Amino acid sequence: MVTINRNYLKLPGSYLFSTIAKKVADYQAAHPEEKIVRLGIGDVTQPLAPAIIEALHKAVDEMAHAETFHGYAPDLGYEFLRSAIAKNDYQDRGCQISADEIFVSDGAKSDSGNIQEIFAQDNRIAVCDPVYPVYVDTNVMAGRTGTYDPKAETWSDVIYMPVKDDCISASKLEEFEEYLRAAGQEKVLGRIQKLKLPYHNSFGRRETYMEQLLWGELGDYVRRLLRGSGGESW
Repeated sequence: MVTINRNYLKLPGSYLFSTIAKKVADYQAAHPEEKIVRLGIGDVTQPLAPAIIEALHKAVDEMAHAETFHGYAPDLGYEFLRSAIAKNDYQDRGCQISADEIFVSDGAKSDSGNIQEIFAQDNRIAVCDPVYPVYVDTNVMAGRTGTYDPKAETWSDVIYMPVKDDCISASKLEEFEEYLRAAGQEKVLGRIQKLKLPYHNSFGRRETYMEQLLWGELGDYVRRLLRGSGGESW
């Protein structure tokens, strides 16, 4: 007899971004004069750059001719693309990453969801709090999260790690470390470095936000990590 995965029934009734979209629509209907700054789902807000449009058109044209037609890509992605990523995104910035270290997939979100298939169902998971909801939902569907508490909006078998510098966050980190010890994963525990990212202060002009972020405290911190000089740890 064919049966369904009953873990799907554990999912809360509404997806986060659907709820946000409904609330935004209701607010817009009630306040049509207000301009809304959307900080929910990370959707695009600007048109594609001309270089991207040109490359897309070129790729489509290649598919129209037998000499340049492409079928399924290789399992790691096309070599020319992996080489371009290695050179332009890493090597030109001083990071010695070669093409055979690059894997081209359909995106980090699906990879983060699919990688759990490697692990047994009785593994516990730890997530940042807040976290992108898909990362929790995929584990709900896999049966790893226990029962849902609608009041606290948490799962019984999920270890939540708030990204804050307070006693509650510290206790959550301790809980995760104790779980690793109890599971006999001291080697994993020894390889974890808890990094304390600098808090970036308010910025000036919104148009130059990315430049201010890149050359501010957070950008300096990331550059120190890439150079191997480290950053402040917990």
